[in-house]
Amino acid sequence: MKRLKKTPIVIATTNPGKLAQFADLFAKLTDRYDIVSLKDVKYKKAIIENGKTFKQNSLIKARTVSKALKCIAIADDSGLCINSLHGWPGVYSARVTGDHEAKRIDVIKCVLEKIKKKSHKAIFVCVMSCVFPNGKVITTKGVLKGKISDRFFNLYGGLTYDPIFIPKGFTQTMSMLTDKEKNAISHRGIAARKLIFKFNKYIGKLQDNK
Repeated sequence: MKRLKKTPIVIATTNPGKLAQFADLFAKLTDRYDIVSLKDVKYKKAIIENGKTFKQNSLIKARTVSKALKCIAIADDSGLCINSLHGWPGVYSARVTGDHEAKRIDVIKCVLEKIKKKSHKAIFVCVMSCVFPNGKVITTKGVLKGKISDRFFNLYGGLTYDPIFIPKGFTQTMSMLTDKEKNAISHRGIAARKLIFKFNKYIGKLQDNK
């Protein structure tokens, strides 16, 4: 297990890229807490995300980890919701093609090509949950409005659907933005800032009651 000098906050992920993103988003907490992943704490049990909403899935992950490790745990569930597809893929965003992440965009492209519309409005949604060892739950939501790019064949790298999503007010896709620009406007960034505010408020109340 990774040696920790501060109280750990366990992010319910084994993905180093996602952990790095969370570390950036929660940088304001790192003076008091160590932001670590499931891999860092040697947690290997599978977590079944069988919720029907982003909130349910984020809570399943955070509660499972917090209960098992008796720690503060944070988890998120996020996805792309396309208006013309009635919110699909939504909570199934990461499971559209199973583990074949590279093919997800191809699936979206094929589905949208069958719909005779020039523009497809969409939103990125992120619900973030924090569960404390005492059972206290904090949940926040971030939404980023935008549209699907029609340049499916000129894709740039990025996380999942970033290469085809153009945020409202921008001409570039999410994957073409810098990490700083992305964190400032992203659905995950919005949810994280709300969570930090509620987190600090709750910690403050606990300290006042001592």
